[in-house]
Amino acid sequence: MRPLVSCLLAFQVIVAGCCLGHGQSVKSSNTCWAEVGGEQPDKAPIRIQVAEKDMRRFVILRRAALYPQIARSARIEGAVKIRLVVGTDGVPNDLRVEIGDPQLTQAALDAARVWRYKPSVFNGCPVQVETGITFEFNYATSNPN
Repeated sequence: MRPLVSCLLAFQVIVAGCCLGHGQSVKSSNTCWAEVGGEQPDKAPIRIQVAEKDMRRFVILRRAALYPQIARSARIEGAVKIRLVVGTDGVPNDLRVEIGDPQLTQAALDAARVWRYKPSVFNGCPVQVETGITFEFNYATSNPN
């Protein structure tokens, strides 16, 4: 990849963090980043990072994590933080646990797999978004079903 194209890609990824359009394009050129300079180095979509709090408004389907009975009986509580990549279709992929009690992590992963986001678009091109979800497990406020 030519240096100018590399710089342009890096600049657009940085700008995307500020100007990310969810389901709508931002007015700019009509070319996708992989096509800048007439090159198509790979077909993989661009991936940007967006803070969890900023992605909350783009969640279109969410499910609360079910408190595991074994963890509830042992009064295990706390937060489970999941990192994930929202695909160009709005479906979470590449889920991994950043922090959390092992008794709670599977419930958080199961819930996160159900979430759906509004697909993200920048410059008319679909982008993947790396973000996070935090699930809180609290014994006092849990439903003892």
